[in-house]
Amino acid sequence: MTKNSDGKRGLKKNDETKGGDKSVLMHQEYHGPLPPSTEFRKYEDVLPGAADRIMKMAEKSLDAEVEDARRYRVVVFISMLLNKMIIYVLIVLAFILLIMGKNIEAFCTGLLPLIQVLSTIDFGKKKK
Repeated sequence: MTKNSDGKRGLKKNDETKGGDKSVLMHQEYHGPLPPSTEFRKYEDVLPGAADRIMKMAEKSLDAEVEDARRYRVVVFISMLLNKMIIYVLIVLAFILLIMGKNIEAFCTGLLPLIQVLSTIDFGKKKK
């Protein structure tokens, strides 16, 4: 990047060409499972049935993404459920130890779930 004569930043323009010929380099790209319609038509012209195969490939890709998202939600749900179960078991265990007169053990056992529960409570703080 260089500064042009008008002081604006831009790409350096090279006007020197050999033999008066100028060449232009153009780069085009697209993102997604399907090519642009012009390219899509060319695939079908070169190899009949290619467009149908490309569509099936895109549909399979979408189905796989949907299934991955569903599995992710299930894993997150199970991990949250296990986390809550561990907290409840530790709280019950702390109460049992407290009833048995083991105050230090009850305190140590109940400290982790207490911290976990308190960390999830929003004490009226506004989020930006």
